[in-house]
Amino acid sequence: MILNHLWGIYAHPLEEWQTIDNRHESLTYSLSHILLIALFPAVMGYYSSVYLGWSIGAGNPVFLTHDSAILIAAAMYAALIVGVFALAYLAHWMAVTFGAKPTFTQTLELAAYTSTPVFMSALAAFWPELWFVVCAG
Repeated sequence: MILNHLWGIYAHPLEEWQTIDNRHESLTYSLSHILLIALFPAVMGYYSSVYLGWSIGAGNPVFLTHDSAILIAAAMYAALIVGVFALAYLAHWMAVTFGAKPTFTQTLELAAYTSTPVFMSALAAFWPELWFVVCAG
């Protein structure tokens, strides 16, 4: 199952990180995890900006059009995936610099699971109030 570590990262992070370390996943598994988890912020950003809107203060809510929101969501999705790969590359570079011998798949797995809670905080977009989104993120 692609999301098998998701609950464990929140409920019991120490044990879950040990499980992740003991049972390394394949490159395909890590890629599918990244591609699926990165959908949450993009889809939530699209939905909340088109259908829920946002307001700061007592003004009327501001909405985006469908066309502009879909472009922003697609760009966000691509940027999140590139960001995870950049994090994996930097982690691999630092590990090699300090004498460790990880594979790129191991550092990609680390980057994928490290970014998962940040991506899941996009669920806060269901209630797009500034104070709530700041507290959740």
